[in-house]
Amino acid sequence: MSAGNLFDTALARIREGLDNHRMAQSYLLVGPLRSHGIPMARQVLQSLYCVNTPQACGTCANCKKVADRTHPDVFWMEPQMKSRIISIDHVRELIADLMKTSYAGGWKVAVIVGADRLGTQGKAEAGNAILKVLEEPPEKTLFLMLTDSPDNVLSTIISRCQRITLSSQRIDREAVWFKSLEQLLILPTETGAILNGLIRSGRIQSLLEERRTQVEEEESELIKASELDREERESLVAARVEIRVREERMEMLRVMEAWYRDLLVVHLGIETDLLFAGHVDRIRGLAQGMTFRQAMDNIEAIENMQRQFTRNIKEDVVFTMGFARLSP
Repeated sequence: MSAGNLFDTALARIREGLDNHRMAQSYLLVGPLRSHGIPMARQVLQSLYCVNTPQACGTCANCKKVADRTHPDVFWMEPQMKSRIISIDHVRELIADLMKTSYAGGWKVAVIVGADRLGTQGKAEAGNAILKVLEEPPEKTLFLMLTDSPDNVLSTIISRCQRITLSSQRIDREAVWFKSLEQLLILPTETGAILNGLIRSGRIQSLLEERRTQVEEEESELIKASELDREERESLVAARVEIRVREERMEMLRVMEAWYRDLLVVHLGIETDLLFAGHVDRIRGLAQGMTFRQAMDNIEAIENMQRQFTRNIKEDVVFTMGFARLSP
């Protein structure tokens, strides 16, 4: 499939998904604002509004208006005061603009640069105003919320957005399971979704079982000389093992999220600060064969697995269903 057809499909899926409420209308883009958040927002906007190609030509009138921040259906908002706080007055102006009819009869997009500047708990008048719009967004309205300080974004706003991490995050490449998981991600199976899910789920569960055995040996050795009786030692070892295995399972999911994050940003034409920069050729190849919708669904599938594990859903069920949703 040609690059042009890929972007045609991607843009069609974006619009179809938003029209049918199958995709989020609000995204939280996490990373350095100038080098990651704003460039990615601009790329998405140009792909949406370009009159020549969904890949965004960068030279048409609409692409230039997006780059110059003069497109009539795109509303940029960022802190205007020395306090670096986005005021309630600016939020009210934004909401009023979003409620108006689209100038071109298509999408309206609000880009909030510094979503963490909408206030804190207890002083969140601006944030609460935005929240009401996120809960019931106007028709054909998309929110791109940018932040480099996600911990300072109101939890109520985070809960209404699909989060995409753009900046580097620490990956423990020294973990004993890292190389095996890396190979699982780099060389996906070529079977159908269900069988693919079963195969990859089985492999990652095998990694976890190997770790469980190793952790049991390590913890047993640590308390071997304690004064606890046998039953107490076994109980303590079991508790420690469970905690450590759960932590490593979540770390594996973080590594997987980082991989699919790289696929997404490369698909959008951004190749700076890749977390798996050593595999950039492989990432490019995979990204070219994906649509924007697939790239977004991958990240959502990982996040969904993370949520399910906090609810104590069976491991084999979570991994099998989660891997079946991932592509490639």
